[in-house]
Amino acid sequence: MAEEETRVISATRGGSQRRELGMMREAGAAGDQGESEISLSDLIRVLRRRKHIILISVAVVLLLGALYCALKTRRYEATADLAINPEGSDALDMGDITASLGGGGLGFDQKLETQVRILKSDSLAWTVMSGLRLDREPAFAGYHKWIFWGPYIVPGAPANIEQTSPERRNQLLAGFRQTLTVQTIARTQAVEITFRSPSATLAREIVNHLVTAYTERTFMTRYNDTMKASDWLSGQLVQLKSAIEKSQSQLARLQRQTGIFGSDENDNLVLSRLNDLSKELTDAEADRIVKEAKYRIAKSGNPELLGNIVPDSVLPVLRGQQADLKTQLAQANAEYGPRYPKVIQLNDQLAEVEESLKTEIANIQERFHTDYEASAGAERELRSAFDAQKQQALNMSEGLDQYGILKREVESGNDLYEDLLKKLKEAGVVASLKAATVDVIDPATLPTRPVEPDVPLVLALSLLLGLAAGVACTFAAENLDNLIRSSEEVEILTGVPLFPGVSPVEVGHCQPSRHARLREQTIYSAVQAGVKALDLTWCAFHAEVKVSPTGAQLIEIGARLGGDRISTHLTPLSTGVNLVRVAILLALGERPASPCLWKRAACVRYFDVQRAGTLRAVHGLGKLYEIPGVEVIYPASERDGCLREGFAIREIRSSLDRYGHLLYSAATRTEAIARCELAASRVHFEFEDGDCRNGVGKVW
Repeated sequence: MAEEETRVISATRGGSQRRELGMMREAGAAGDQGESEISLSDLIRVLRRRKHIILISVAVVLLLGALYCALKTRRYEATADLAINPEGSDALDMGDITASLGGGGLGFDQKLETQVRILKSDSLAWTVMSGLRLDREPAFAGYHKWIFWGPYIVPGAPANIEQTSPERRNQLLAGFRQTLTVQTIARTQAVEITFRSPSATLAREIVNHLVTAYTERTFMTRYNDTMKASDWLSGQLVQLKSAIEKSQSQLARLQRQTGIFGSDENDNLVLSRLNDLSKELTDAEADRIVKEAKYRIAKSGNPELLGNIVPDSVLPVLRGQQADLKTQLAQANAEYGPRYPKVIQLNDQLAEVEESLKTEIANIQERFHTDYEASAGAERELRSAFDAQKQQALNMSEGLDQYGILKREVESGNDLYEDLLKKLKEAGVVASLKAATVDVIDPATLPTRPVEPDVPLVLALSLLLGLAAGVACTFAAENLDNLIRSSEEVEILTGVPLFPGVSPVEVGHCQPSRHARLREQTIYSAVQAGVKALDLTWCAFHAEVKVSPTGAQLIEIGARLGGDRISTHLTPLSTGVNLVRVAILLALGERPASPCLWKRAACVRYFDVQRAGTLRAVHGLGKLYEIPGVEVIYPASERDGCLREGFAIREIRSSLDRYGHLLYSAATRTEAIARCELAASRVHFEFEDGDCRNGVGKVW
């Protein structure tokens, strides 16, 4: 172990030595008997000491927020309010007729939510884009030439919007969905539609056009679906009318042939039975026609019409789920792509709902088919019974009975025709009445102020974020800073005064030691105890020992080489041992060869003019090489660089405040110290205030 003597300077101005904060905190914890709570005053002290970090963080984040507000595209929001009655209008008081075409058992909120889904649908969005040719609008379909600013660039659009490629179509629809918001207003029938766009005029036109397109779609969809069934019923009425006219012709011909123009049929059992069968047949035929009409509607597979004729079915619920899943799938597919797990899950859910929808439609179709077949079978049986009874009546009274039969056929046919014709006309009216009623409360007006960016909100959030980031960085820097910068920090961590009124700063080292052999053995024993305690068995180490009348006290030991030129110069010059080489060999796992020791002396002396100030010049450095044994002349500070005009000399409070040193070697310790002191006294520091002192603090 290399032995060296340290000379210190003591001053009431205080000072500190470089120590690892973690070690000092452990010492402080032991001194405070386990107390580890941090007080509010400690936090405030940390924030004050590092307030520049907070100010820089706030300034940077505020600057970024202001830059965002300056570069962000201004967006305007147009809003329209609608009152939607999903039940339709009852202005004509149609009573049970309109009730029979109800919404399939859904509650009011569910029906209103269905209308909201329709307003958000891609088909309605495409109708608006087609009507306004949004694919040609720079504010909607274009993008900035540069990332945040510059003129809009619009990709080429076809002459007919239907020729748009699927990729471009999906891109336009995705952009429309992102800027459109449709939401219900709680506890009302009102729906609010908003759209954001860089163009205030375009935002207003899109909202108003969407309202118009929705109103037309709502009316035409229900009307067209109902009229399809009405067209088939009209064809049945034509056939029924032809049969009635044929019966009337036969009745007129029989009247001319038999001369029968009326009779009393109440006392004729055959004719009475025939009359009953005729009524039953008429009812069966009407029932068969109605059930056949329902069966044909069911065969069309239209879920909306099926929901009307089967109010208690789950079709409307399944359709609402299907529309919701399609909307979620379109959004997820546009945002994540088809391979994203959520997209795959939505596809599976949509497939299940569509399968349930198909199953429910098939069950309804099967039920109406069964009803229709049963009704047709009953009609055939009644017709067979009616024909048999009619033949019997003909046998009894060819002329009278045939007349009565034809007469009743004509009457029943006319009744059936008039009844079905009335229902056909009512269906056309009800089809339009049952469409959802839309009342525009407030149409979209031209917005005058942009809603994006919200400058006050952005700046307020930037300020808060900057403060939070600054505080976080402050405590992070404090946590990572493992250096003690003042004696006060040592006292805070240890809980005891370090040096009451006096702090040591190293200003010189000399080897060999001036202590007697017995005291050296005491020092060796203290160091060996530290080495054994830390198990420093195969490495270089550095120890610092305080020698007092009570003995040697180990104040620092670590697996590192000593600084202040001790390891690199003093030890090699005084003993011939290259400690740097030894440390490298130990790190490589090699055992160093036993050195050939010699006994010389080496001394390093740091400048100390014992004052602070600004330099004008430094004199006498060139003459130092005339003194024998010169090894190192270092006129510079480790922190501030070389000594020069304008160099600020600080009071020596830490090793970093020292501003240069000299290193000389000699045959004896006394001679080495004398050479250093002589060299330091020949260097003169001239200050701007006219004061001039040598390197040991004496006025020149």
